[in-house]
Amino acid sequence: MAGKQRRSRTSWGQVEKRGKLYRARYTVEGVRYSAGTFLSRGDAEAKLSEIRTDVLRGDWNSPDDLPEVRTFGDYVESWLTRRDLKPRTLSDYRRYLDSSILPRFRDTPLHQITTKVMLAWYDSPEMTWYQRKDKPRQRWSARQREHRYNLLRAVLRSAEKEGLVDKAPAIDIRRRKRADRLKTLELPTVDALKVMESAMPDRLRAAVTLAAWTGLRFGELASLRRRDIDTEGMVVRVRRSVTRLSDGERRRHAEMVDPKTASGTRDVDIPPHVMPGIEAHLRDHVGLGLNALLFPGATNSEVPISEETLRYHWHKARKVAGYDELRWHDLRHLFGVLDMEATLAVGGTPADTQAHMGHADAKSTARYLHAVKSRGKLAAAMKSEIALRSVADEQA
Repeated sequence: MAGKQRRSRTSWGQVEKRGKLYRARYTVEGVRYSAGTFLSRGDAEAKLSEIRTDVLRGDWNSPDDLPEVRTFGDYVESWLTRRDLKPRTLSDYRRYLDSSILPRFRDTPLHQITTKVMLAWYDSPEMTWYQRKDKPRQRWSARQREHRYNLLRAVLRSAEKEGLVDKAPAIDIRRRKRADRLKTLELPTVDALKVMESAMPDRLRAAVTLAAWTGLRFGELASLRRRDIDTEGMVVRVRRSVTRLSDGERRRHAEMVDPKTASGTRDVDIPPHVMPGIEAHLRDHVGLGLNALLFPGATNSEVPISEETLRYHWHKARKVAGYDELRWHDLRHLFGVLDMEATLAVGGTPADTQAHMGHADAKSTARYLHAVKSRGKLAAAMKSEIALRSVADEQA
């Protein structure tokens, strides 16, 4: 009969196939007990054999007399509430749990999540493929899978510290090291940047300028208000960031939050040669109030522009300039390389670039130092081009 569960009796106890799993049960003194759910029939039968040995030796204890067994689903909820997480981090954790972790482990006792179970989960379809409404099935990237594994591992390590499991399982998920994008990134010239700016809608041209010449992240750009631009001091003040919080598997609403780390709060100098364009943007596209957003949505001046909208226009602009593969975030990479080269040229240190970029540690900034060593001539040529333009403007 369709849908009927297959049951088989072993020499002691009963194993029942339920979907892709096997449930083991046994009876002692007329009372039926569950031995748990397993990935294979062999594992279920081995557990029953272990329990039978305990019964024959007189070492068996009724589950009713044992401490309460906590499931992963119950434990992870308390784990989340006990942590002071940023809204975006909590949103991402919820998304990882709902999409890939809880469907497999919600009702699984913590002590039953073994290395073998974890490995089977990591190679399962829910950790390989995903599908959003009305869109074709897509494959999770290695980084997305790694994020989900790291969350599961962190939860189980906490359970180990609390004595709920003997040892948190771990598997080897080392992946091929990605090539450093900075080493292969084709830096756009000043002329190419101007082409990209011109190809953007008028209200978004200054976003390209600020991203390339101050290195602000998208969330930091989207959060900027009139009061954050000091036109006399030629400084942009970074005090907050826009984050997109998840509703289910989709990020639907924006929220202003503090930078993730103290180093994210910073003042960044605006190069003099781009200041006229920033002032023009403030005059033509920004409300008069100090709290007016620099880059609001097209239909609501109170809501920051979405990353999807900016990316839509950016993809068109980069194509016009002949840089089809240049990501929006690569403008921040461009700033990092140029800033590092300029900083070293005037006797500064990588720590200065670290502060300018808002990095919490020197490890991230070190990538730009390596890039400068191999790309310094190009960076220097760009600055020479800027200097020549400045001289020409003064003579005109």
